[in-house]
Amino acid sequence: MKTVAITGGMGFIGHHLAKFFLEKKWSVKIVDDLSLHMDPFLTKYRLESIQSKNCEFLNFDCRSEYDFRNKLKELGIDVILHLASIPNQKSAADIPQSAVSSIVNGSLSSASVAQALGCRFVHVSSSMAYGNFTSFPQIEDTILKPVNLYGTLKSHSEDIVKLITNNYIIVRPSAVYGPGDSFDRVLAKWILLALSNDDIIVSDPSTILDFTHVSDLVKGIFAAATTTHYRNETYNITRGQGRSLGEAALLIKALTKSKSQIIYVPAEHDSPTRGALDITKAKNHFNYQPRIDLQDGIESYINWIKIFKNVN
Repeated sequence: MKTVAITGGMGFIGHHLAKFFLEKKWSVKIVDDLSLHMDPFLTKYRLESIQSKNCEFLNFDCRSEYDFRNKLKELGIDVILHLASIPNQKSAADIPQSAVSSIVNGSLSSASVAQALGCRFVHVSSSMAYGNFTSFPQIEDTILKPVNLYGTLKSHSEDIVKLITNNYIIVRPSAVYGPGDSFDRVLAKWILLALSNDDIIVSDPSTILDFTHVSDLVKGIFAAATTTHYRNETYNITRGQGRSLGEAALLIKALTKSKSQIIYVPAEHDSPTRGALDITKAKNHFNYQPRIDLQDGIESYINWIKIFKNVN
């Protein structure tokens, strides 16, 4: 049985990845100190979803390289999958010093451990590293010019990974959503407002994002992590289709049959110009095929939120 260690494995994407690797008959080691977990009920939900004799929870900070390496060195790790990080630009702007430590130091420590153990390192970066998109759809082999702190730190973390390891995969997701996500994300916020018939505030409805359902993302990351034909590559793992914030808000209102009013406000200044990402490389290298379009994804997400939040 192969073994994966997932830093940030109790996070939104992390717990879905853990569940998927378990379904594929891998042994999973969750590395997470739970320092960014503010909702105990959501943490409990995620933990219960990955209960298995083949899943072990290691409660420590991956930035402690010595402890990290010593805890993993006898476990026969095949892949380290690194997700532990401040989650978004808002968090980075609110606590910039913590963001630097979380993203840069966490990536350095985790990549160093992977190199020392001789295993594959999968680094989950962000489409924010591109800054303003320069092609539509955005291709991987472009010069990164991030425009905010979060994107800058993600870009620097990619450089660190390339310097430290000789067997890496870098993944750039975008606008990931779905069951198990925190409720301060934009789609979850709007769904909760719609279910309460409260006003939905949309910052610049023309903004185009590549909304990606988490189940498509984890299948793509698994394929990238386990391919034996490619290493030291960077992949966009997204839906591969641009949809506007305005469309998403209207979908939510329609699917919830809400009486909410949609109110439009100016865009945030530190948000880059974005759009769809080109997923041709992932399709060609390991047959990545995202399946869930935005309407189906939002509908299933609404149903999950209704159950989790006990909303009729």
